[in-house]
Amino acid sequence: MTPEEAGKITLLLATAYPNSKEAKNPQTAALWQVMLEAYDYAALREAVLRWLSKNPYYPRPSDILVGFGEPTEERDPYALPPEQEAEYADKVRAQLRRFRTMPLEPETPAETERWRRYFAKLPCFDDVYRKEFDK
Repeated sequence: MTPEEAGKITLLLATAYPNSKEAKNPQTAALWQVMLEAYDYAALREAVLRWLSKNPYYPRPSDILVGFGEPTEERDPYALPPEQEAEYADKVRAQLRRFRTMPLEPETPAETERWRRYFAKLPCFDDVYRKEFDK
């Protein structure tokens, strides 16, 4: 569930319970977003509507999640947002094109230094490899 969808859920609850302190608290909306982000929005909306039809009190996220089991999707903590994914893929493709045209080994000391500086700038080139490369 995206932050916008979590906002829709909390707006639905705030509309149904206008006098509730929880509905007016921005920290409650943040908690709902964190607790429910791995679940499907449509299913959560149906569960909230079921809660609204049966209970006069503002729910907790755990009240809504009764019967849901495990989240429907697993989030990869290292995944890029979709808008950045295409840009990153283009950068990787450009680097691969560049590597295809490069010789397998530097031929001169100047070229070795140029390669060292180039590889040191790469984001995946961490300190362990940098120290090994500088030996």
